[in-house]
This record gives sequence, C-alpha cells and structure tokens, in this order.
Amino acid sequence: VVVSGGPTLLARSFESGQGGLGRRASRSRERRRGERFCLRRPAVRPSRSMVAVAASSAAIYSIDEERDENDDEAEGEVIPEVLPFQTRVRYAYNTAQVQMAIAAFIFTNFVISAVEAQMRPTPGSSALAAIRGLEIFFAVVFGVELLWNIYAHWFIFFWHSAWNVFDCAIVTITFVSLSEVPLPGVSVLRLFRAFRVFRLFKRVDSLKVIIDGVAASMPGVANAFMILGILM
Repeated sequence: VVVSGGPTLLARSFESGQGGLGRRASRSRERRRGERFCLRRPAVRPSRSMVAVAASSAAIYSIDEERDENDDEAEGEVIPEVLPFQTRVRYAYNTAQVQMAIAAFIFTNFVISAVEAQMRPTPGSSALAAIRGLEIFFAVVFGVELLWNIYAHWFIFFWHSAWNVFDCAIVTITFVSLSEVPLPGVSVLRLFRAFRVFRLFKRVDSLKVIIDGVAASMPGVANAFMILGILM
C-alpha cells in the first residue's frame, strides 16, 4: 500500500496524535486537581456544580463561624461587670426560660385587659376587685423584671436599647395609672396600658424582626407621603 505524502504525512499524523493525548492528559490532571477540593463519596465522580456548591458552602460556614466569634468577643467587651455578680445576673436574665416566662406574663396580662374591656365590670363588684388585684400583681412582676434588667445591663448599656426605654415607660405608666393620687391626665395614661402587649415583640425574635423592619421602612414611607403631598 502506497500512502501519498510519504514520511511527511506520517509525521504529521503522529504529531496530531501526540497532541490529542497531551490535551487529554492535561484535562485529566485538571479534573483530578479540582476533585481534591470536593468531599466525594466512593465511586462517585463530582461534577463542576458539586465542586462549586462545596466551595460556596465552605465559604459560608467560615464566614458564619468568624461572625459568631466576633459577636462573642464584642459582647464580652461591650458590657463590663460594674456591679457585684452582674455577669451572673445578666446570664440568668437572658436565659430562654426567663424570657419565655416574662412573655407568658405579658400575654396573660393582655388577655385579662381584653376580658376587662369586654365585661365592663361595675364599680364595687367582685369582678372589678379581682381584675384590679391581678393588675397590681402584674405591675409588681413587671417592676421586678425591669429592675432585674437594669441591674443586669447597668447603666448606660440599658438605655442604649430602645426596647428597654419603651419597657421603662410602659411600666412607669402602669404604676402611675394604678395609684390613687388624683393627677391630671391619669385617664389618658390608662389608655397607654394597651401598648404593654408590644413588649412581647422584644422576647419573640420573629416578631422583633418584623417590628425592626417596619421601623426601618418608616423614613422611606414618610418620604413617599411627602412626595404625594407635593404632587397633590
């Protein structure tokens, strides 16, 4: 058999075959190099999407871990121990059991206030006396909780939180409204007791996220109303 082209064509064919083998070998090396960074199961060859997902998951995990460490360090530096046993008191106050108990008291107080508004007990009746006794009980509980919070986050760190300022205002209004001292505007202050249920949002994280989101959107809503007022 005579091949046209002779030795030149055979040399070119050999070089092209060597080039194809070289490209296959380089691609194989790159694939093995990428598989080193992927967690794989036996007899399963990871694809490019699996490698990308593994890399992104590792990056997200490292970011979250670093953020948690920074938060722990910041928390330890922000609130120093000024009063005796303040760290232990703060730890006990921030436990889930204590916060859920306070949330249960707030919700029960809201239910009793709603029942009082529906019943409208007559002055001097036993129902009114029972409701007033419960109001005094809840006022004492919320007062003790407020003092506990102030001691745990004494002093300037307590006032840095808007939720703590709101709690202090509501508890103060509660004691003033329950007092027998004839003060002008006491009847108006009693209306603010309905806002005590908003203290529940501080204890429930999902509700707190909603309230924070609504508060953050208020400047934008105010600007929208201003633009509408100008156009109208």
